[in-house]
Amino acid sequence: MKVILCCFAAQRYWTDKNELDEAFIYIKNEMKNICSEAYLIDDSFDLNTIGNHNGDCLVAIPMSGGVQPRILDTSRLFGRVVIFAGYIKDCFGDDVSRKMLINNAAPAVMDVYAVLKREIDNVILCVSRNELQKRVRALNTVDELKGCRILAIGKTEPWVISSIKNWEIIKQRLQIEIVDVEQSELVQLYNGIENDGLYSKEWLDGADNMVEPTEGDVSDASRLQAALIKLIEKYNAQGAAIACFQLLKTGTTACLGVSYINTYTDYAVSCEGDMDSAITMLIMKKLARDSVWMANPNLQPDKTVNFVHCTAPIAANGEKYSFILRNHHESGIGVSTEVELPKNLKMTACRISNNLSQITIQNCVGIYGDYEPSCRTQLRVKFDDFDKYIKTALGCHHMFAFKDIKEELIYVAEALDLEIL
Repeated sequence: MKVILCCFAAQRYWTDKNELDEAFIYIKNEMKNICSEAYLIDDSFDLNTIGNHNGDCLVAIPMSGGVQPRILDTSRLFGRVVIFAGYIKDCFGDDVSRKMLINNAAPAVMDVYAVLKREIDNVILCVSRNELQKRVRALNTVDELKGCRILAIGKTEPWVISSIKNWEIIKQRLQIEIVDVEQSELVQLYNGIENDGLYSKEWLDGADNMVEPTEGDVSDASRLQAALIKLIEKYNAQGAAIACFQLLKTGTTACLGVSYINTYTDYAVSCEGDMDSAITMLIMKKLARDSVWMANPNLQPDKTVNFVHCTAPIAANGEKYSFILRNHHESGIGVSTEVELPKNLKMTACRISNNLSQITIQNCVGIYGDYEPSCRTQLRVKFDDFDKYIKTALGCHHMFAFKDIKEELIYVAEALDLEIL
């Protein structure tokens, strides 16, 4: 998706052409990290210069009054429209913003926004540069979902009762294609890999310690990791939901592979065949451009939650986390990671569910807590609003980004017409 800036100015207000050009150049330079192209649309501008941009986003800045018809005409060339109230103080330099305010940009903003809401579904009004950046990032994420492919490797585990089972709904709502893949195909790839390359060496060299597994166990888990990556690449997919318990018959686990993929690649992989989690993780990963974690909640009497799982990422925010190699908690075989996840870090928890109609989003922070006889990686979490977490829970698995992307997720939800709980 291209993001194209158009500044609209009427010459009856901007009587000094040099002053207008200088103001536009200033705005263009200030917006270059958001918009790839920029146009100054005055009374004589030929809209044919811009052309049709049905799949792109228009950022329209009214620099004066009298520009509403031109904004309407331009907006009809785009798939999405953002009206940016650049006259507001702190959006741009005081001189430029004040000049727009003097030139009657304020009523033009509300006038054109009110009319566009009746004509176009995807119109947004932004009142700060920070909001605009987050809105554009969210719209880009939604656009990036189109044409994505997620593998369903095996059937969703039977105890995962809160996850979507109808792939057609996913196609209709998100334009994401779900491809069913027999687990035998993954197992065949695994059996055909004699040497995992450097994966096992990376795990052994990076771990602080190894408890139950042997080096042979790490080699087997790394071979399955290599097979999983090969399978995703074979189908040109962006993620997978893997029914990992059904893979235990191989004698190893997918835990290391899921951890590595969610840490070091652009792919997003959920375990237990939970497609809701895979979709949520893919969206969060595209937004955060960083690692994500899927985990189970162990509720605590002090209204905190001990989140646990055996597939935690081993790095985020440019920081590597200490970890030891363990076996898989439930089965006692294979290899998983017990990661020392960061404390006192503001995180974002999220899940999309109920046939992709609802989303729950909360901020939270990791705190210290007692280790429980549960999945290997554990992080005690304190939510900003524990009662809201309970009331809006959409399933067992919750997804975490190790940064604050709550606003961006809200904007994604709005763009996808998800009910925010």
